[in-house]
Amino acid sequence: VVSLAQAPSGTLWVGTYGSGINRLEPTAKDGFVRRQFDLQLPDQRIMALWAEDDDNLWFGTRTGGLCHLQLTSMDKVCLVHDDADVNSLSANGVTSILGEDDSIWVGTYGGGLNRIDRSTGRVSHFRHDDNDDRSLGSDRVLAIYRDSQGFLWVGAEGGGLNLFREKDKTFERYQSSDNDSYSISNDTAWEIFESRDGTLWVGTLNGGVNAWTLAD
Repeated sequence: VVSLAQAPSGTLWVGTYGSGINRLEPTAKDGFVRRQFDLQLPDQRIMALWAEDDDNLWFGTRTGGLCHLQLTSMDKVCLVHDDADVNSLSANGVTSILGEDDSIWVGTYGGGLNRIDRSTGRVSHFRHDDNDDRSLGSDRVLAIYRDSQGFLWVGAEGGGLNLFREKDKTFERYQSSDNDSYSISNDTAWEIFESRDGTLWVGTLNGGVNAWTLAD
């Protein structure tokens, strides 16, 4: 199991690495029962899930791009990288999805951060640039999170924790430093979550869990 998403009805969608998507329905006894869910997938490795509502499921695959499934009709549309189309995804490995009213943010493995404008379908790409220290820390994005203050955070493999400044489309990097005991403990940020008190929690590779407060 590599990804989870829960719909408003309580349905739990489970993404696996090699066995596609599982559907678990809540029961009256505070448990779940697995329902049959057969679907032809471009890749059985489901790296990210987003249940937009009870009838729309988005999922990211290891090599098959980003897919949208309309559950009533079972119609499926997948967005993939196309070298000839600048408006396509920047890479086919989709690791994270953050859905919002006007945008869908898509983290890719090797293609950086993508933003899909929901009104126009236009795709914007935000990539790492060795010559720009205000660019994304790494093109291998692992996590995307919007906190309660409205800030957009991006975790990357080898690129640390990145704060996206949406107004000027730049990134502020938080990376590990041997000379700073308050820096992030490892430059691979796997997961990002905010607790009710406003603390931002960041899970890292081999560096444990890091916590930031607004005062920090």
